This record gives sequence, C-alpha cells and structure tokens, in this order.
Amino acid sequence: MAEFNNKKGKAELKKQNKAAEEDKQSAESFKKADTSGDSLLDVAELKAVFSELSEKRIKVLISRADKDEDGMLSVKEFNSAKGEKAFQNNVKNAKQNAYKKIFKALEKEEGLVS
Repeated sequence: MAEFNNKKGKAELKKQNKAAEEDKQSAESFKKADTSGDSLLDVAELKAVFSELSEKRIKVLISRADKDEDGMLSVKEFNSAKGEKAFQNNVKNAKQNAYKKIFKALEKEEGLVS
C-alpha cells in the first residue's frame, strides 16, 4: 500500500510541477502581449500576437473567457482553459484552414481539381 501512495504522490507532484510551469509560461506570454502595461489584454494586443486570427474571431474568444465582461482579458481570464489554450487552438485551426485553402487553390491551378 505504501508503494501505491508513493507512486500516487509522485504523480501528483509531477502534475503540480507541470501546472506551475504552464502558469509561468502563460504569465510570460501575457506580459509580452500586454504592450499597454495595464494588466489587461484588449483586441488590438491580442491581434498583434495572434495575427492569423481575424478581429471578429478574437472578439469571440475574448467573450468566451471574459468572466467580468469588460471586453478585455485579465491574467486570470487569460490563464483559464478558455483563455490561452483556446487562442492557441484557434491559431492552429486558422493555420490549418489557410493551408487547406492554399492546397485547394494550387490543385485548381494545376488542373487537378475542377
């Protein structure tokens, strides 16, 4: 039984260390994006970081994470699951969609698709 608790304890410690590292990275990302220094991220600051996303998409993402509904993201909101991770996923999706459009255009241009 002690071995189980030891493994469980190590797994929990590893999980906590990973969470602390993710929090540190999120705080650094937030600080870089917060060009105004007001501890809030607005649409313009997020657009500068996530240039692949449209302003409309950024506003949607802000609204999902914006708990106090002020139209901006605080550090806490940014660090939430709906904050930075949502932006990262949407940047990834935006890039994938852009690549798909490029490939479709090339296929059309080469006469591979009508």
